[in-house]
Amino acid sequence: MFRKAVISIFMLLAASHVLRAQANDDYVPAVLVTINGDSIHGLIKTVRDDRFSKSISFYRNGSDTQEKFSPKEIRYFRFEDQEYLSRLIDGKEYFVRQIISGDLSLFEYAYRTKKGNKSQTDYRYFIEKKSTSQWAELSFKNFRNPVLPMIEDYPALTKKVDDKYYTFKEKEAVVEEYNEWTKQGKPGNTWRIEDGNFTRPEKEYIPKPQTKEPRKYNSQLHGSRLGIEFPLYASYGFVSYPEQLNVVIITTSNGFGYDVGTGVRFNALPSLSLHAGIHFWNKRFHSYYLAYDSNQNPPQTYNVDEYGTIHYMGMYATADYEVSNVVVGGGFIFSFWNMYLADYRIKNSSGAVINNDSNVSQSILTDKFNNQFDFTMHFGYKFSLFNKQLKLKPTFRYTMPMLHLFEFSDPSLKSYGLSGFLLQLGITADIGFKVKS
Repeated sequence: MFRKAVISIFMLLAASHVLRAQANDDYVPAVLVTINGDSIHGLIKTVRDDRFSKSISFYRNGSDTQEKFSPKEIRYFRFEDQEYLSRLIDGKEYFVRQIISGDLSLFEYAYRTKKGNKSQTDYRYFIEKKSTSQWAELSFKNFRNPVLPMIEDYPALTKKVDDKYYTFKEKEAVVEEYNEWTKQGKPGNTWRIEDGNFTRPEKEYIPKPQTKEPRKYNSQLHGSRLGIEFPLYASYGFVSYPEQLNVVIITTSNGFGYDVGTGVRFNALPSLSLHAGIHFWNKRFHSYYLAYDSNQNPPQTYNVDEYGTIHYMGMYATADYEVSNVVVGGGFIFSFWNMYLADYRIKNSSGAVINNDSNVSQSILTDKFNNQFDFTMHFGYKFSLFNKQLKLKPTFRYTMPMLHLFEFSDPSLKSYGLSGFLLQLGITADIGFKVKS
């Protein structure tokens, strides 16, 4: 008898210890629903909002063992007037508090952030449409885009959101009004400003201007609006011509060249700049062909290598678009003057070099070289120095000709021409002027 009494007293003490521990830890009655759909009744430990997002501590009814559950194990739980569901956020599962329930539901996700030496609880908000399984985050900066697709079947509410009558601050009103409309069987209606708001008096509405003031150019942020620039490129030229010419003339690249100039830059917008200036460049080719000298008796045949360089002076006009410090753009270059110089190596039929001339101003292939009109595309990167007054832009550029370098003077080749393309790698130095924007 004594032994039974001792055991009973011990069990009562243990039970009272558990109950006291549970009471001290703020445990309240709750219901959990597992991912398998099973319901579990017991006591849940109430904690800070952000801790609820990650896990819950729970005592099942009739058990003195504390259990921890994660959002991967529990689909839903409820205590007092609070309801939480498991949802995927940024690739991970969390518990989110359901603020409003209906066909359109509003959820709150709590998380911890640090500001200096202090930490605080912050919140993110999500909206879910049950009938379409749509799920999206709402924020001050991005409210209309995620909301409008979910309420597009309710034109009156869509207009309120689209006209900014409802904003992020009224997210609860949007959800409540949509759910009330669905409860009424989705009656058709239209809306005017005079009709007022679902939760706010019509007088609180302040119409926003339809047009925005043009954004002023900020020279402190983007640098000087006007500048002078000095582009410098190394070029590699390659040629294109009809394949039929290979039987009489074989033409290849003649290697590297130059492209230098000076011009002005004007920023029409913070990310859009216009460029124009004068520049000097060249295009080079190497042609190999047979030449006949009918003045000799008997007529002689010679192997001729013509290493030609055409020097140009002209203008360029381009536009650049900048994303952060990445620069992409394009434009046109054209020449109004050109000069030809060639080096010749002439061999007789036995292979001996009989002539080796340099800087000859005439070509055996043509009587005239065309001025050029080329289309350019380029991309590069911008480095800003000295408070953005100096900008250096390493750039790669591709130049595509619209006109031939020349047409052959031989009557039998009159319809054929040679085109010169350029691959260019260089740098542009841009010096800004301090002018008022």
